[in-house]
Amino acid sequence: SIRWSTHLPGAVHLARPLLADDAVVVAWSDEDAGAGGLSCHDLATGDERWRRDLDAPVRAGATLLADVDTLVAVSIAGGVVGLDPSTGEQRWHRQLGDRLRTWAMSAPVPVGDAVVVGHIADLALIDGVDGSIRWHRHDLEGSAPMATPMQGVLHDGMLVVAFSFNELHTVGFDPADGRVRWSGDGNRLNAPTSDVVADPEVEA
Repeated sequence: SIRWSTHLPGAVHLARPLLADDAVVVAWSDEDAGAGGLSCHDLATGDERWRRDLDAPVRAGATLLADVDTLVAVSIAGGVVGLDPSTGEQRWHRQLGDRLRTWAMSAPVPVGDAVVVGHIADLALIDGVDGSIRWHRHDLEGSAPMATPMQGVLHDGMLVVAFSFNELHTVGFDPADGRVRWSGDGNRLNAPTSDVVADPEVEA
């Protein structure tokens, strides 16, 4: 049976609800108003604990960096925020690229105490503590701004990122400095469209 339901300010697109202790954080978008944000609700009752508006619609969910106790989310315009997961208070903000040419359609990918955000033409590793950029790639061969999802995972010392519907579709990055160690390309219709996950048989 349904224990509770709630009304969000906008629609949920690719955003998965994020469990944060005894609460759940949901990203939402109001395309007509050009607005979006995060809402945090009590897991037991559904009562809203806090709400944080971002600078544009939010198409994907937030990411919790437990080691630095920071919740990170990104709007489709590349506005990245670090929030206190208990209160929603903004700790830092970083704009990734030109907000009129950025299409950040995917949730931040956790990399230790940092996150990878962006898209194939504008990808960055952002520090979870202060929002500073550790490395920034906007020079991948054949890349162009496109409203396509990105998936990624850190495993066995390799950051693997996949870009849907691009000829350059899968890239292995050095997580320390963003250098490309290997890449896969080909027919864009063969590019990954689902999650990229770590091999359970390989110890991270």
